[in-house]
Amino acid sequence: MSSSTRPSRLAISTASVHRLLKEEITYRTELASQEARLRKLEGSSGAEQQDDDEDGNREWNIRQE
Repeated sequence: MSSSTRPSRLAISTASVHRLLKEEITYRTELASQEARLRKLEGSSGAEQQDDDEDGNREWNIRQE
């Protein structure tokens, strides 16, 4: 492989930064969706809370999320 076909160190570094930024955006998006899901579980309607509390597992379900 000749040196003209290999990517430069700058190109490799730039691609790494782009990949890391993309990963961070993905992680932040996933975090936001998980937080919204948790808020939904914590603030569910009264009827749903009663169903979960009947067998005492509401807190356990929230911790599992």
